[in-house]
Amino acid sequence: MKIGTVTDRQFDPGSFEAVLQLKFSSGVRLPVDTQAVVTTKGKLGDKYLRLILGTATDRIAPGGNNSQTRGFRTLEDTVSGIVFPPADRRQTVYPYLASEIMNTALPRMLGRMQI
Repeated sequence: MKIGTVTDRQFDPGSFEAVLQLKFSSGVRLPVDTQAVVTTKGKLGDKYLRLILGTATDRIAPGGNNSQTRGFRTLEDTVSGIVFPPADRRQTVYPYLASEIMNTALPRMLGRMQI
């Protein structure tokens, strides 16, 4: 559901972060702990700003600021994290992937082949 519009985008050279100015629909008052994350519609869709509502009773004042953000992960980032997991997860991820390939994927592929 669309509740506002990005009205300005700038780059902060000091923090290397994007700074967005948003204009919300009349009556929209977000909790102060609301988080913003850039995400996509579907796996390869257009990017949009998703707001994850917080639980605080205090609201962001009109004209106020919010620096609660989450990092953006592309599809490539997600796949890369599975194929090349961090070193501390390799001992569990690689055996799992090998087991899935040998016990599930490979038999399915071979079962479809006609010799």
